[in-house]
Amino acid sequence: MVKRYVEMTPSERIKDRIAKNRAIEERLKQGTAKPKKPRRRAKVFFSENEPLGFSQPDVFPAIASVMEALCGAGNNFVTHRQIVLAICSDASLTHRLREIVSNDPAGRSTEWWADNMMKWFSQTFTIGRNPYSDMFERDDSTPYRYRLRK
Repeated sequence: MVKRYVEMTPSERIKDRIAKNRAIEERLKQGTAKPKKPRRRAKVFFSENEPLGFSQPDVFPAIASVMEALCGAGNNFVTHRQIVLAICSDASLTHRLREIVSNDPAGRSTEWWADNMMKWFSQTFTIGRNPYSDMFERDDSTPYRYRLRK
């Protein structure tokens, strides 16, 4: 009986991968197989055994409150860049950002992580899955600008 990949132990997975690679190499030598392009894997960094970064439900409420404060009573549009700078100085997010930056093996800055948080906020807005889309409207000029809905 052939086991499915998810049913294999880690050592069985490695042995399976080696056997597949040997078969591919043999077919390549015989000229019966085309070389496969390596799959690009997403880079997920870990700090000890925990994934490094943030979850959207953890940071989106704080981002929304930062945006709400920036828009103010004047109902002005605020740019992506203005929001990122405000995220960097927001009291509710600075601790989380410091924690992420201190554990980041790539050494990315606080501003990079704040920008990444805002990009995910914007991306969920684009696909219609942002829980704050009823609260804000977005001007799709470049860069995106947001303001409170009237």
